Amino acid sequence: MVQGKVWGRDFARRIREEEFAVHSVFQSVCNLQADPSQPLLSLVNRAEALAPNALLVEGSLFRKVCRVGEKVQFWSQILMSGEYRVDCRGVAEEELQAPLQRQGQSQTQLQRQFQSQFRLTPPRSGPAALQAVETWLEIHFPGFRAEYSPLRQSLRKALLREDASLLHNVLSRLIGSGPGLTPAGDDFAAGVLLAYTRGIRAAASKEGLSPVNSSKAEVPAVTGCQEGLLPGVISAGRREGFFADIVGIAQALLPLTNAISQTMLVYAVRGEGALYVTGVVDGIYGNAGDVVAAAAKLSRIGASSGRYLLAGVLLGCEVYQTRFSKF
Repeated sequence: MVQGKVWGRDFARRIREEEFAVHSVFQSVCNLQADPSQPLLSLVNRAEALAPNALLVEGSLFRKVCRVGEKVQFWSQILMSGEYRVDCRGVAEEELQAPLQRQGQSQTQLQRQFQSQFRLTPPRSGPAALQAVETWLEIHFPGFRAEYSPLRQSLRKALLREDASLLHNVLSRLIGSGPGLTPAGDDFAAGVLLAYTRGIRAAASKEGLSPVNSSKAEVPAVTGCQEGLLPGVISAGRREGFFADIVGIAQALLPLTNAISQTMLVYAVRGEGALYVTGVVDGIYGNAGDVVAAAAKLSRIGASSGRYLLAGVLLGCEVYQTRFSKF
């Protein structure tokens, strides 16, 4: 039996309420599925992969112990799949959804560990961190940001103008397109949407505005179009309406791709994701001194997923800063 360490709020709630089976298995991730219309849950063995729908477990090589299709049971705080057992009796719950700590708020142990790992320094004035990461990406992957160039410009325009029709057109051409287990278009779109919506949530927190209470929000289904599913959106005026559009458009287009990508996109429109992504976004918005190290780590995720996620994050951050930031 291995020890569970930390789980996100959605994993902690749903594992008790729903019946799961193993959906897919990789060396560092084991995905669990219940109702196909709901996001996957994940077992992960690296702290930086922790997300609201994940459980961090000690040192498991999941391909050796988990089998696709096996039922998952959760009984007396023990997670069981075949002969695999995870002791969850001492698991801590991690609040991962809050972007950029407000001044005076305490950080969780995992957030402090993540920031220490990348030696993030206090914020500076100006968008220096964004420029530093853009320069790093161009040096190490020359011309990479030019991929999806026409769609990139159209996506930027859609977000800056809050043009829902154009946004639908662009995302319909991105989602499900390109190579990779999570198609490259999905990774790029998820990076953009996560960074953009996370920036808005950070602004709401800093300005003391009233965001939706995301800690109690239901996880949106991966099909259909529902309103009010973006926690952290400022509840006022046109801005709220456009974010409802973002959620509805993403939801409607999810059937174009696979369950793993669907889950990533569901959380992206909430400004959430794995720490290796949100750490880069928060580092850029906070102008962290060594966010480049976090960006380099993100770029190495998967065969190409990390690079496309990073390219999307840079665009999402740039659009947010152009439209809303007071630099």
